[in-house]
Amino acid sequence: LSFGTTLFPDLDDTGEYRWVTRADWSTLLSEEMNLSLVIGILNEYESQVDPGTEHYDFRAIVGLSLEF
Repeated sequence: LSFGTTLFPDLDDTGEYRWVTRADWSTLLSEEMNLSLVIGILNEYESQVDPGTEHYDFRAIVGLSLEF
């Protein structure tokens, strides 16, 4: 299980920012190949968006991870 969050401030216009948060769970599928299945949730939030656009975006993530 892993969790991470990153804040991207706008250095030219204080008060505006983008914030990305991610939570993942992984399980080892093959020990000899170091191959894992990864399932997670990603949330992106932007403080300033175009009219009619949401400030946040949730996504589900499914993938494979290969460690070497």
